[in-house]
Amino acid sequence: MSSEFEDSNNKKSSNAIAGVCQILHQLVKQNRKPELLIVNKNTLSPLSLDGTGNPTVFSLEKYDPETFCFIFSYEDEMNGTTPFESVTGTYITDCDSIAGIIKVG
Repeated sequence: MSSEFEDSNNKKSSNAIAGVCQILHQLVKQNRKPELLIVNKNTLSPLSLDGTGNPTVFSLEKYDPETFCFIFSYEDEMNGTTPFESVTGTYITDCDSIAGIIKVG
């Protein structure tokens, strides 16, 4: 059984993007890279990649239509390093995993 967002080969249709996915797709098409917090499905709070519980701030980089994934970058502040360093990380997620986004600033 396929949903309205899949074709007969169980592939998502590139023109059947809904909800949060549609908003993210429009931002990519407009070449806008807002800072966002990501709330994944089945969670109650924004995603935290550093283990502290503080939300990770992401920048939307691009959309891969072949995999239906969005690619985000984020700054990892490497708090445990001396001297203090900040590195840029990459977060890749299937749009179906995202329940909501929060614009920062």
